[in-house]
Amino acid sequence: MDSSDGDIFAYNFSTASWSTFLSSSLPGDASQLEFHTDGRVFLSRTISNQPRIYSYTLNTPGDYSSGLNPSSQTLIGSYGSTGTATGIRIGPDGRLYANAFNSGEIWRSNPTITAMESSPFLSGINSPGSLFFAPIPEPSSALLLSLLLATLLLPRRKPLKIRTNPSPQPPQN
Repeated sequence: MDSSDGDIFAYNFSTASWSTFLSSSLPGDASQLEFHTDGRVFLSRTISNQPRIYSYTLNTPGDYSSGLNPSSQTLIGSYGSTGTATGIRIGPDGRLYANAFNSGEIWRSNPTITAMESSPFLSGINSPGSLFFAPIPEPSSALLLSLLLATLLLPRRKPLKIRTNPSPQPPQN
């Protein structure tokens, strides 16, 4: 993403060319985009040392090659006292998370991603960059996995051999 002149460009791999994804001479510096399943696209941007999140819709719903509609710009919120907007991600809870690089904070949106919460979700982080979420198995899942592995790794007993005598002999005295 290049936002040095306020425009955001997208690269099309099939045509090996660049096209304008969002053009409106945006103020400030754009940092990251995040795509929501409902069709909204979120953009983190720093304007006058203030991190902000904006949402946009596509020019043609469902067609990312059509770019973003500048007139659909909606301010989700400013967050942090000062800093640089860098990483944004939609978390497993469906909320948008954003970091303020210079102030060492991670901020979170409301559940519908229409506003940012009024205080940081996490603070005291040393220069947070991009955000990533990784699934962590619940303790019960880990226990079941351990039992399964233990069962597979235990030495197996040899099956009991049963001898049959097809022609029994009478006992001898």
